[in-house]
Amino acid sequence: MSSEWPTVSISELADEQSGSLAVGPFGSRMKADLYVPSGVRVIRGNNLSGGREPEGPYVHVSEKTANSLASCCLKPGDLVFPHRGNIGEVGITPNDGLPYMLSTSLMKLSPDRKKVDPLYLMYFFKSAIGRAALLMNTSQVGTPGIATPLKSLRGIRLPLPPLTVQRGIADTLSKLDDRISLLRETNATLEAIAQALFKSWFIDFDPVRAKMESRVPEGMDEATAALFPDGFEESALGLVPRGWRVLPIGDAVEAVGGATPDTKNPAYWDPAIHYWTTPKDLSGNTAPVLLGTERKL
Repeated sequence: MSSEWPTVSISELADEQSGSLAVGPFGSRMKADLYVPSGVRVIRGNNLSGGREPEGPYVHVSEKTANSLASCCLKPGDLVFPHRGNIGEVGITPNDGLPYMLSTSLMKLSPDRKKVDPLYLMYFFKSAIGRAALLMNTSQVGTPGIATPLKSLRGIRLPLPPLTVQRGIADTLSKLDDRISLLRETNATLEAIAQALFKSWFIDFDPVRAKMESRVPEGMDEATAALFPDGFEESALGLVPRGWRVLPIGDAVEAVGGATPDTKNPAYWDPAIHYWTTPKDLSGNTAPVLLGTERKL
């Protein structure tokens, strides 16, 4: 049970080797003129985008430069965190045989694997509690940053089950992540197919052109094909399928402005049944369809 697990600090879970907790090089030691076309990959904040591992594209430095910044070099399983910029993100260094190092705005944690599973630790920091702990000492003046990043990281506490339990938790969450990733790839494929169909039907008018040439329109049943005419006619926008109208969008849809119910009146918000959309819901939406909102009426 989680209530029986001891609570420990990150400082107790760091590897005993020197440099297991470290920040990236000072800016003067990692300038853009040190970048080379290939070599040691430099993990920056923009390489941490919500996945388990950092994602490219990367900038690179030479092996000589990396060796001169040995404390900033990374081993497979090391956790990396921004201490400036997009604070709250976390990634785990891949075990892909390629060399990696920290950028100026990141810090690293090399876990003691006799005590903690790196994936379990990463998933803790991806949880709401772990993310809040990373954000706790953030200054919002100018670019978000942590004044004493390593001190803040060392002091974060978390429940520590036995290693076998840690690995079981990490394995379950990894499988869920893999499933989510696969679903996203499937959705991206379906969206690309939908966009291609829309372009074919309503921009290139391929079904109309097929009928004009006495061909059967591809990729649709007879009922759908019957909705398309077999010729074009002139319009204010040029040639359009015969019988189709051209009109202002305002004549085809009703546009209404939104409103915000009194947030201090619980009668509007409890029980929370109906989705209530705000610009925040739209800005964070990655799909063309909004399927949920942060708040409900």
